[in-house]
Order: sequence, then C-alpha cells, then structure tokens
Amino acid sequence: MLYCSSLLGNRISGTIPTEIGDIATLEELILEDNMLVGALDPNLGNLSRLRRLLLSANNFTGTIPESFGNLKNLTDFRIDGSSLSGKIPEFIGNWTKLTRLDLQGTGMQGPIPSSISLLTNMTELRISDLGGSSSPFPNLQNVANIQYLVLRNCLITGSIPSFIGEVGAANLRLLDLSFNRLTGPIPPSFDNLDRLEFLYLTNNSLSGAVSNWELGFEFLILRKQLKLKVEGNEYVEDTSRGTASSFITFGEKWAYSSTGSYIGTDNLPSTVNNPFSLNVTDSELYQTARVVPNSLKYYGLCMMPGSYKVRLHFAEIQYSDDKTFSSLGRRYFDISIQGNEVLKNFNIMEAAGGVGMGIYRDFDNVTITGTTLEIHLYWAGKGTTAIPDRGVYGPLISAITVTPNFKVGGGGLSTGAIVGIVISSVAFVLLILLVLRLAGLLGRKEAEDP
Repeated sequence: MLYCSSLLGNRISGTIPTEIGDIATLEELILEDNMLVGALDPNLGNLSRLRRLLLSANNFTGTIPESFGNLKNLTDFRIDGSSLSGKIPEFIGNWTKLTRLDLQGTGMQGPIPSSISLLTNMTELRISDLGGSSSPFPNLQNVANIQYLVLRNCLITGSIPSFIGEVGAANLRLLDLSFNRLTGPIPPSFDNLDRLEFLYLTNNSLSGAVSNWELGFEFLILRKQLKLKVEGNEYVEDTSRGTASSFITFGEKWAYSSTGSYIGTDNLPSTVNNPFSLNVTDSELYQTARVVPNSLKYYGLCMMPGSYKVRLHFAEIQYSDDKTFSSLGRRYFDISIQGNEVLKNFNIMEAAGGVGMGIYRDFDNVTITGTTLEIHLYWAGKGTTAIPDRGVYGPLISAITVTPNFKVGGGGLSTGAIVGIVISSVAFVLLILLVLRLAGLLGRKEAEDP
C-alpha cells in the first residue's frame, strides 16, 4: 500500500495522472517544484485519507475542482505560484483539520471567502496577490493558534481589526499585511503580541500613533562606501547589510528599502556572492547581488527633473548549471519604475540563457518630475522556493546604471556625477548608518537580524 508519494524537484512535466486519484491509501502527495501544467484532476478529490497536498511551484491552470471539498482530512494544502482562475472556493471551509494553507501568487480572485473562519486549527496562513475587487479584512477571530499570517496584496480595505492582537497574543510570530488598502490606526491590542518577531505594514494608508512599541531610530555600522569604475562610469558600492525590513541610505544619492521574511527559514544573507567564473564584459558588476524575499525598492535621490535611461543588471548566481538538484530552481519577480510595471514574471536565467551570465535590461525615457527615482522589485509568489535550499527565491539584482538624456549642468546632485550602484560584499567598517525601523517593520530589537 502506498501512503506517501514525494516527488519534489524532479523536472516532472505534463499533467497529474488521473490514476493517482485511485490510490485510496494515499495520505501525502508532494509534487512541489516541478513543471506540471494543465487543470487539476477532479479525481484527486477521491483521496479521502489525504492529509498533505503540496502542489506549489508548478503551472496549473483552471479552477480548484469542487471535488477537492471532499478532502476533509487535509492538514496541509499548498499551491503557490500557479496560473489558476476563479475565486478562492468557499469549500475550503470543509478543511477543518487544516493547519497550513499557502495560496501565494496563484492568479485567483478575491475576496477571501467567509468560510475561512471555520479553519480554527490553522497555524500558518499565506495568501497573496489576489485579483478582483477589494474586500474587508477576513474573519479570523477564532484562529487562536496562528503563528504565521500573510495576507499580502490581497486588496483588503478598512481598518486592521483588533482581534488580531487578541487571537495572536499567544503564538503569532509573523504578520504581513503589506501592499493592501488598509486605513486607520494600528489597534492598541497589538501591545499583546509578545511573541511577534516580524510585522510588515508597508504600502497601506495607516495613521495615528503606535503605543508602547519600541519605535524610533537605531544606529548601525555601515561598511565603507567604495567606488567602482566600469567603462568610464563610476558606481557606488552598496555594501549595506539589510535586515528583514530596512530603510538604508548610502552615499548621498541612493537609498533602498526592503521588506519580507523567507518561508521556512531565517538568518539568510541579504547579499550573495557569485560562485561562477564569469567571462562577460563588465564582470565586476555581477560578482555579488542583493536578494530579498518580497519587496526591494531603490531610490535615486536629489535627481534633476528630466528624462533618464535606467539600466538594470542581473546575473542568476544562486543556481548551478550541472544538471543536479541545485540547477532546478526558477526565480520570477516583477519590476516597476516610477510606479509603472516594466517587467512581469522576469526570469533572469531564461533571459540570459543560463546561470552565471551577466545581462541587463534598458528602460529609456524614464521621466522624473520631482527629485526621486524609484525602482521596485517585487516577488508575486511565483517560482520555486526550496531549490537548492529553502529561501532561495525573490528579487535579485546586481547593479543599476542611471544616465540622463540631457546635458548635465552645474548645481544640485544628479546621476551625471555618479551614475549607478553595484552590490558589494566588501566588509570595511567606517561610517554610521541610520536605519529607520518604521520602514515596514514595527518590531522589537530581536527582530532586527532574522
């Protein structure tokens, strides 16, 4: 008798065979990080003993079959990063034994169904990047054991309900409500969240004070600002060590903010080195890269108004090219400049034709009407998250070049003087860096270095 079928990361393509739904004894079906496509087979709804159904990082289409409502023994259901359609089904309320539900970047529409209030045993809930119309905060006031709650970019409106600070008082470690449409103050009940380590509220319209929280500025040590010249252009090296959520300035012309925590792991570096021997022009730009789990924004400061050319440099340096398990990863993220999306589901490895190969993408006629350039890299739940290790996913960038499309005269800071930044891992300690802990993470000191 077959109880568990685990085929994670095996380059399996095609559709799920309908015969799998006939294995009456099956309790675990793990098909994450493959290349499966097509509709989910309704026959899987016959697996009445199934406890774990892990389907993330494939490319399924269509809706979740109604027959899945029969899977009443499910404790763990994950289907991140597909291209599904339709709404999140109401029948998820049948999964009353569920402890983990992952629906990130599925392509499905909101709102989050009211039946989610029946899933009182959940400890981990992750839903992100829903389409459709806006909706109020889902009713989770009976989910008393929740530890990880992610409702990112779900078009949620209104205020944050006070019950979050009540049901999460005992166990809640991570709360991500970023990129929604929330308004009003942070509830006073959040003072009860004694175990909370990470709180992400960026890109909302919250107001008011936060009482009894350890807020304010914290001084950290910044590594020396170095400069690198490539083809006559001078780059500031971004050597900063971002935390789970940071707002960091370096030089006088650049800053960045990052938010997010990796799924299933902590203590990952914010910069990575390139293990490959690159034989490309300007290889100095591709030796290191900044990586984040969710959102990374770079800001060009004190810019002159006008038209600019923005060049973004990339090299996929976290996967191997030797046809082993570590070569099976797929990274996707979105890129916006000045609030306009310029690349969707960008895959560095596909664009470059392999790993360890430096490439760039140019965007001309980027208009700055004020004094700030904003470049935003965002993970929308697509791609693998566990190859070669847990936490290898999300935006990655090696360098940025910005040049004006006009003659630069005197007065003011502009990219005519320093045209870009390059990520560096050089570890010289010199200057003092001001990190604003309000930039997406309202947390305690122990959460600074996840």
